[in-house]
Amino acid sequence: MNSGSITIHPARPNAEDGLLFAHYADEAAEGSFRILLGRRAHGILAAVFVEPDHDYSYEHVLLAEAGGSVVGMAQGFRAVPGRCLANQPLLRAAGPRGRILRWAAAAGHPLFRIHSTLREGHFYLQFLAVEEGHRGRGIGPALIDAIEKRARADGSLRFAVDVWDRNPRAKHLYAGHGMTAESYWPRRIVIPGFGLVRMTKPL
Repeated sequence: MNSGSITIHPARPNAEDGLLFAHYADEAAEGSFRILLGRRAHGILAAVFVEPDHDYSYEHVLLAEAGGSVVGMAQGFRAVPGRCLANQPLLRAAGPRGRILRWAAAAGHPLFRIHSTLREGHFYLQFLAVEEGHRGRGIGPALIDAIEKRARADGSLRFAVDVWDRNPRAKHLYAGHGMTAESYWPRRIVIPGFGLVRMTKPL
């Protein structure tokens, strides 16, 4: 897919694209992977990226290029209700840090609560990130359009994303794609702005 000078293409199952995915996934997760997995976070994510048939697989990743360089990434997949962290190669690759992942999942960390809150037919946009110097150039919208096209081709019925309530720019971006707030987590916000907004749209 080419949108002006922006080219969107599927990721390849190799180490180079795996490290790109790891970089952008951690950016989108606001550093959560580095906190949970430590200094090896990017290597762990890159290792599981090359495996098929799971949430962090290359199969679900699109990369955006501009001027010959990768400048953004989007990752989304059809939800599998009932799937949990225990099903993920990420847990195996994490080694001793897997204990921390299990603890984070049990504590309700946003990264690991996805499938328990999605229904059959939902397509979930898990990560979207654009290099800071390239923001505002239409790369984010182009990635969203490309992922949504995948969702429609997949036969999904609803497109979903979780956004921090404290991030008005992201909420505005998704609202511009016809997505509206469906629910909030936690239901009772203790600190204003520090909850997640589930935004969705029918497909």
